[in-house]
Amino acid sequence: DIVRAKDFGYKIKLLGQARLIDEKAFLEVGPVLVPETHLLASVSNENNAVLINSAALGETMFYGPGAGSLPTANSIVSDIIAVSKNIATNSCCKGFNSYHQSSILAEDAIIYANYYLSLHLENRPDRLSALEQIMAEQDIAIEKADQQLVENDISQVVIVTQPVNKAQIKDLKAQLEKEVGIELKTMYQIMDKEV
Repeated sequence: DIVRAKDFGYKIKLLGQARLIDEKAFLEVGPVLVPETHLLASVSNENNAVLINSAALGETMFYGPGAGSLPTANSIVSDIIAVSKNIATNSCCKGFNSYHQSSILAEDAIIYANYYLSLHLENRPDRLSALEQIMAEQDIAIEKADQQLVENDISQVVIVTQPVNKAQIKDLKAQLEKEVGIELKTMYQIMDKEV
């Protein structure tokens, strides 16, 4: 998937996302395909980044070490000091801050993205047409696709969808799990180039 994603112009990154969609909260953590030209694609090794898109500043990124011996040791020592201080002052378990805002979670039907699908298909003429039929039934259009032989009787099909909602993608996954001769190997959300 790393090689195939690169062929399509993406890098796979583990992202934690928090966005407002129609005043509802979308929160998710998972692997996402990030365009190679995006700032987040350059974050690697022990480094982490926080990307914020705000009305006042636009896109801002905070970048720095998040793992490794010194950052990890610093976090552990900081936690030990905080716990010791809380015990000494009998103020254990105080929150970091008192900010609070009620939120409603966004429904799957309003969360849109492009998706990367990697599938293994038995090399039979009806399997590719069955895949196309299932995608059509879920109203999922294909933006890009590629097929390569991986074994004598198995092909890998990689698809980048046009924007679809999360409900459609869940229904597609459920349909593919029932289908003989088609195996969904991986599925990744693709980061919007505008985010």
